Amino acid sequence: MACAALPGPSQRFFVDPGLLEEAAIIRRCYANHSTQLQAQARSQYLFELDVFDVLREHPLRTLVRTDASVSVLPILALASAHAGSCIGADGNTTRHPMRLNRLRRAVNMAIHRSEGPLLYTCTCVMQRGYYGAALYRMLERVASRRRLVQLVKEPVTKNAVTPHQILAPCAPPFAAPHCAVPD
Repeated sequence: MACAALPGPSQRFFVDPGLLEEAAIIRRCYANHSTQLQAQARSQYLFELDVFDVLREHPLRTLVRTDASVSVLPILALASAHAGSCIGADGNTTRHPMRLNRLRRAVNMAIHRSEGPLLYTCTCVMQRGYYGAALYRMLERVASRRRLVQLVKEPVTKNAVTPHQILAPCAPPFAAPHCAVPD
């Protein structure tokens, strides 16, 4: 991902608030479940956690959907699967299947509310297993109708929802505040 001078307002990105909330719950569950050693030794397939941490406070994120050139879908299903059970925002215990149902609904709403291209942040090639059949099929349908781009650690065709992919480094340089969201 190339970094350039700060782009103009047309290169900003949007994250649907409902999806952002669901991703934040999953992020918290993962953080509460993981030991410090596990957190440091995460695989590249959990790179979406790093991306999510950057997205929440990134200076190019806009809160106004129409000001964005792309909508980002932080799905975090792999992190949810690794998190096991945890206490949700309502004080009740949640597990991966429950979080996945809520996540699927939030992704669906985010997709229907957005009009432009979509970027989803999973670099995991095991999406079908972690996303569940319904979420995976939903993303396939979206990819067949409109521009859906996936961050990947290396180009993949097997188990890929979309052929439109962006190679992303699985390390913090992505976090640089002057990195532009690619076209």
